Amino acid sequence: MIPKNACSTMRLSIALANGAIGDAEDWRWIHRNNKTFRPSLRELATVDYCFTFLRCPYSRLVSCFLDKIVSRRPDAWHFHELTGEIVDLPRLTFRRFCQEMMRPQIKHNNIHWRPQVDFLVYKTYDDLFSVEDFATASAALRDKIGLEIIDSRPMVRHDSSHYKLLPASKSFADTEIWQIEAIMLNGMRPNPVSFYDDELRSVVALAFAEDLKLYRCLFDGFGLFDAPKDKLEATA
Repeated sequence: MIPKNACSTMRLSIALANGAIGDAEDWRWIHRNNKTFRPSLRELATVDYCFTFLRCPYSRLVSCFLDKIVSRRPDAWHFHELTGEIVDLPRLTFRRFCQEMMRPQIKHNNIHWRPQVDFLVYKTYDDLFSVEDFATASAALRDKIGLEIIDSRPMVRHDSSHYKLLPASKSFADTEIWQIEAIMLNGMRPNPVSFYDDELRSVVALAFAEDLKLYRCLFDGFGLFDAPKDKLEATA
């Protein structure tokens, strides 16, 4: 499973399906047992059905920034060290975060912003699903392998579903994270579209070119800048 691509939801669903936990309320188990259900090389070679989830690179990077950087989790301090602590962490902006992704030694150094193509095991998958079209994936997995998807968002709360999403008209590309943190503490969250201007769209398109090419090839029309406003707000 690729981090920031409905990873907690899938790990929770798989743990429940395999009897590792008896109830979704035990969701914290998945974070205490990160290595459980990690397949061996033999299992990877003999699997009957393989799938994974891809996500719009623009959406994934914003999700990572809000969840890991603005919240100042250990990943934020890891990023701070990787950049030589040039900018005080509270004063970091999304623009600077994206610009640093142009440096391979930073881009590939943390699983939460590392390119999605780095996690792909097979040349060909039975199914590649889009996070932005989760309903289709959920129905397919139920029909094909009997896996019931349990939405972890109300419990884990890593997403924007419990925030009031702000209008996309105000730009947050150059807003420092301490300011974004204050907004989020008041129950609001910037729209992911509002973090991008033309320059940043170009930077991310270059830094994550392989991810973007693959996503557009498979899921044209489902990306952050392809979807209608109501869809953007629902999947941020």
